Amino acid sequence: VEDLKNIGKNGVFKMEQSNLNLDRQSETETFTISYNSADADLQNHRLNAGDLATAIKEMNDLLVKSDKVLNGKKRSFEVFVEAPAKEGSLGVQFLVEMLNPENAMPVLAAVGVVGGLVKTTFDVAREMNGHTYLDIETCEDSDDATIKLDGKTITSHEDVAVLISYPEIRESIKKIVTVPLENHEQPEFKIFKSTSTDTETSEAKIETVSFDEKAIKAISQLNTQNKDPQIVTLKAVITFVKINFTGKKGWKIKLDGKEVPVEIKDDNFFLRIKKATLSFKDGDEYNAVLERTSRFDGKTNQEKFSYALISAKKKRKPKK
Repeated sequence: VEDLKNIGKNGVFKMEQSNLNLDRQSETETFTISYNSADADLQNHRLNAGDLATAIKEMNDLLVKSDKVLNGKKRSFEVFVEAPAKEGSLGVQFLVEMLNPENAMPVLAAVGVVGGLVKTTFDVAREMNGHTYLDIETCEDSDDATIKLDGKTITSHEDVAVLISYPEIRESIKKIVTVPLENHEQPEFKIFKSTSTDTETSEAKIETVSFDEKAIKAISQLNTQNKDPQIVTLKAVITFVKINFTGKKGWKIKLDGKEVPVEIKDDNFFLRIKKATLSFKDGDEYNAVLERTSRFDGKTNQEKFSYALISAKKKRKPKK
């Protein structure tokens, strides 16, 4: 579906360039994403090539991004596509080759491609059903976390809660499920993993995700944006503790007893600084108008503030 030059031995399509040797022995996990509907094309195992390419790319992006979020920059697995289609509806089989199984398995379980968790990112995405993500609250004595939305809360494993806080992860889930099934009647989406049985030739399928038309509609309404940054204007008395004569960033002020970075948006004020027509003395106070922007960081589970100086006027000292 992507660049055919990436197809290697045994028809294995590699999702990302790497020096990985496919012949070496390593642990692997195999799972399939499956699409079905009453549409004649899917009944005949056909699906738009562009839509399928999108689903494959987004699944790869979902796994790679989730690995980075939970494990950092060093990858714990590689992702491949094995078979372009399975009999019955239309399925794409993925093979995950472990580089670090201990780190890889929690990621795959949280995403929802190997089982092991009661609720995965796909399940939470369905439950969100159009609500806006706000933040998460973790528990000190368990691995559970509460996902806070506008109007409801969802409880899940902490790894799942952290992953679903990322807009790009929600975007990938939405595209994987909905793009290939857009405008299809009675759509169905499933993810299942294959496990070898006692016989060498037979496999058992374990469904890890199963969405009917109602669930797919809920995924189509998934809000892939976080709560908009909150911007408020406030007046305060400040002192400057760090000055940058060459740029509008790199400044610091003391606000309510704390030192905070600030960006200068008062052009006239900054021009006076550059022309050296405004001097600073330690302890000089200024009546300032500030713009405070608050953003929630889903990774650290904290609200972060940034400040911009809209205007500043030196506070006059009372005459003696």
